[in-house]
Amino acid sequence: METLPAEQDHSYNATQIRTEILYIAKRYLFIPPQQQSISKTRPIPDYVLKARQKYPRAYEPWTSEEEKRLSELAETQKPLSEISQILQRGFNSIRKKAENLIIELVDDVPDEEKKTYTPYPEWSSEEEKTLITYIQQGLNSIQIGEKLNRKRGDIRRKVKQLGLDLKKQYQYPRTNHRWEPDEDEILMTLVENNWSHREIAGNLQRGEAAIKLRIAELRNAQVGSPRKLGLHPNDNGQVLLLLNKDLGPIIVHGNQSVVIPYHLDPKQISLEEAIGLISGNQ
Repeated sequence: METLPAEQDHSYNATQIRTEILYIAKRYLFIPPQQQSISKTRPIPDYVLKARQKYPRAYEPWTSEEEKRLSELAETQKPLSEISQILQRGFNSIRKKAENLIIELVDDVPDEEKKTYTPYPEWSSEEEKTLITYIQQGLNSIQIGEKLNRKRGDIRRKVKQLGLDLKKQYQYPRTNHRWEPDEDEILMTLVENNWSHREIAGNLQRGEAAIKLRIAELRNAQVGSPRKLGLHPNDNGQVLLLLNKDLGPIIVHGNQSVVIPYHLDPKQISLEEAIGLISGNQ
């Protein structure tokens, strides 16, 4: 009588199951970022779609087969215009790849047909507002470019043109914006209430350096112009009220100087008060 083969034991213990799970996770889940395809999740920019209407392989990565084909075509003295039609790529893309592969090309493209600098499309006021909003949200130039369908270089150029900073703008959205009269009033009110520069920066959404410089500008404007306060009783030296661009109004006597505290009105400061400040600073 023919005997049937014994059934195989397909049971797994906990260790074997854990090993299988780890293998599957490493094999199928933990894919290096450079191997992940993002073309399905990111929209193709308009400038790429426009280029592919003429050159279907525009902005596609070069394959080893294409590089080999380019080398073969160049060896047969095929002109650049024909190679472009065969490979379905633009002239500059082929030139650059040939330069990297040290391949000599027969460049038959007339000078007037060679790619020249094409200015970026003009920005509308709505696009500029949207750009500022994205910067305040902390997006980088690549993310903003995808949302606005613009090249990264175009984004960075406009950011620089607007006087913004992609790195600092998220922390202080009002950085490099023109100061408004209402902001100046709020700023000086906070100063009078003994707020620190950091606290003011957080409330006005500007950097601490910008806060310090603006306070100096406003206090200098209160004084108007430097002036002599009088003679020091100890040495008959002049006590001066000067305007420092970075510090604001300061009292100077000889080689000594002191910044006028915020709680004192620099326009109304007297000789006695100035002498007291200098004495207290010794």
